[in-house]
Amino acid sequence: MRLFCFGLAVASVSLAGCNPFFLFHCSPYGCAKAEDGRTRLQPVVDAVVAYSNAEGVYPDSVAALVPSYLGKLPDRPEWTEQEERWSYERTDSGFTVDFRYFGPGVNWCFWNSSNAKWRCGGYY
Repeated sequence: MRLFCFGLAVASVSLAGCNPFFLFHCSPYGCAKAEDGRTRLQPVVDAVVAYSNAEGVYPDSVAALVPSYLGKLPDRPEWTEQEERWSYERTDSGFTVDFRYFGPGVNWCFWNSSNAKWRCGGYY
């Protein structure tokens, strides 16, 4: 089992390929879920950026994006747990969009406006 690695400092011991600084790292067996989640949520990221460019601030919630910047909110993928959904959070320095998925292991993917890239990691 690999160690949970995103957002954590890498210890001097090799983590068998678990690299928190890799652009889009995901479980070799769960990349389809990570890619599907990213595809579903990229329009949300794009709409938040467009809203910010037009309004000068990030929206308080994604509901403010519909329908002017986003036709509708993404559907919950069938592979997510019932209680697991994606989320949007406006922060002091920008915003984050993220989602979790299971199988194999527990995984988390996020897009942060400070680095403008999707990143994934988890226990698997």
